[in-house]
Amino acid sequence: MTLTQTVAFRETMLSPDEESGLVDAYRNDGCRRSLDRLVRTHARMAFSVARRWSRNEAHMQDLAQEGMIGIMRAADKFNPSFGKRFAQYCRWWILSSISSRASEVVCVVDMPDRVFAAHRSRRLEGEDAILVGAAVAAVSLSEPLGEEGGTTIADMLASEEASPESATVRSGMDRYYRAAVQSALHGLTDRERQVLLRHRLSDAPESLTDIAHTFDLSKQRIQTIERAAMQKVERNLRAAGFRAEDLDELVA
Repeated sequence: MTLTQTVAFRETMLSPDEESGLVDAYRNDGCRRSLDRLVRTHARMAFSVARRWSRNEAHMQDLAQEGMIGIMRAADKFNPSFGKRFAQYCRWWILSSISSRASEVVCVVDMPDRVFAAHRSRRLEGEDAILVGAAVAAVSLSEPLGEEGGTTIADMLASEEASPESATVRSGMDRYYRAAVQSALHGLTDRERQVLLRHRLSDAPESLTDIAHTFDLSKQRIQTIERAAMQKVERNLRAAGFRAEDLDELVA
């Protein structure tokens, strides 16, 4: 199913009774028209989430389509005994589908797991924290999962009894942030990129002294190159629509 953003937002929202009736018709009778109606009336949520992941129109449309696949998965798995409306439940699956797809961007530089493991355990400080922290996508962690408020994305990620859906969302976010940093490195000169990769983004970081020896430059010159590279990376990330203020909530 392909829906445009304009069409999706024109769809009339369902009342709780209408929503329940469509879910029952699909669950009990396999009614495809009911499934189609569920997808169309909840597609606006897919576009709302997709817009927070990408400013590129084509990419956003692609992510929204993935979100609609998430709605169909939610319809397959939803059970009224969950104690929540379908709209709330399918939000989880929309996030799961979109976050997984969003990580599939062009990546050239291999970002070491060490960097992200340290980031998650709060061991990064100063410019290292800025480098990874600035790659937190513009997805508000305080955004309610349901249309009526309540549980937020941050609540979901921090839950001690995390569901497979929340684990998928977190994994997708991690891959997306990693890809964002990798993409930002393309704006650097070869020397700037090499300095960052050797000193900050390596599983076995080299000292500034060793890097200076490799390039036949002074340690002070290498530090200057590194600072300039960090500023470019941060600027590139922010220009792409990323922000760092939700970092603490995400890695808690």
